[in-house]
Amino acid sequence: VRKVEAGEMDVSDLPFDFLTLAAQKIDPAWNDPGQVERDALLLLGAAVHTSTNSLVWALQEVFAWLDSNPDRAGELLDEQFVVRIAQESLRLHPVVPGLTRLATEDIDLPSGGRVPKGTVAMLRSGPASADPDVFGNDATEFNPDRPSPKKINRFGLAFGQGQHMCW
Repeated sequence: VRKVEAGEMDVSDLPFDFLTLAAQKIDPAWNDPGQVERDALLLLGAAVHTSTNSLVWALQEVFAWLDSNPDRAGELLDEQFVVRIAQESLRLHPVVPGLTRLATEDIDLPSGGRVPKGTVAMLRSGPASADPDVFGNDATEFNPDRPSPKKINRFGLAFGQGQHMCW
């Protein structure tokens, strides 16, 4: 960035990455070094705790499953089966531990409870995605052959549900 500022290098020759963008202060908030540090940590955390973490969990689950089902190893060549493995693993090991919402009005729950306006509520996606009433008596176990419940995705609430679902 200093070479670009000194006219010794063209801006198009700079790498396109977070550190370069931060050094260029593309976002005015990056005039604050503390904000750059927070954003860098957030980026690192997001990179480690998303697809990388999900892959590790899926591999752990499928290797354990293969120990009990060695005769089905050939199914790992079936793309749809691999998708079910990923979905089942995400159901059991969601990337985000919970989804928070702010109650903008008083809410009466079907259970008889009440959530007052202004309350921050959290739906813990892991336990909710392992509800035996929805996913069966073996809901806490990895089962890539699990039938898809009605009106709920195979991956449970790993990406949320409804209009605010993460796609």
